[in-house]
Amino acid sequence: MCEQVEFYLNAHNTTSEVLATLFASSRRFIGSTNTAMALSEVRSMFTAQYGDRQDRDNIAIILTDGQSGDP
Repeated sequence: MCEQVEFYLNAHNTTSEVLATLFASSRRFIGSTNTAMALSEVRSMFTAQYGDRQDRDNIAIILTDGQSGDP
């Protein structure tokens, strides 16, 4: 699992809330990039428990520094 999930799909009700949360984040990430782990974590979040809806496509956008340090 990743170090910290910023928020789950069911944490916000509107696009505005999601964007406000993303833009308000001032966290700086320190350490290595593990793209494979991030993709696995996101995939596990596409469940009803975390707000996934069966009638909608699952889309994820992953932003990285471009230098994956996957083991």
